[in-house]
Amino acid sequence: MGRKPSKLKTSNPFLEAIHFVGTALKEAGQPFETHIYLNNNWAIANNGVLAIGCPISWPSLATPNYSMFNNALLRCGVDWELKRTDKGLDISAGKFRAIVPCCDPILITLPTVDSPIAVITNAFRDALSTVAMLANDNAQSVIEASILMNGQTIVGTDRTIIIEYFHGCDLPPGLALPKAFAVALSKIGKN
Repeated sequence: MGRKPSKLKTSNPFLEAIHFVGTALKEAGQPFETHIYLNNNWAIANNGVLAIGCPISWPSLATPNYSMFNNALLRCGVDWELKRTDKGLDISAGKFRAIVPCCDPILITLPTVDSPIAVITNAFRDALSTVAMLANDNAQSVIEASILMNGQTIVGTDRTIIIEYFHGCDLPPGLALPKAFAVALSKIGKN
């Protein structure tokens, strides 16, 4: 399971994107679990179970340690300068300066991107967050640890209660979603 995100108090889109993508990462672990992948105006995190990507305004390749990078950006405020160096990412704002180490990009596993199959609506998010309360990350079976996407409904159970929620989106049936997906999607603002 990824780290528990704190409330972000900023209106900076770059920092908001980094903070959101970081919800899939951990404080400690293998580089793919702790480092964020920045390239071609995208920030991507993939912990082996959940992959999250968000567009950003940074075209260069860098793979900084997420916790250090996020903490440095939070200390900078709204305006900062970001440069790629041999030592990592050099972040400066006023008198503050931090160099965040980066790992070798080959250590970060990137997901392949599928073509979109449907537009995710607020009804889908509501259904997912309602059913996700039954899923348990520490469960011994997939049935209890995930949420079943079943066409236009989502199903979840803890083996005592079962909830099926109609959302109306035309999605593929029989796909088990990890609870981490539901938690991350619920953090995206509704449209």
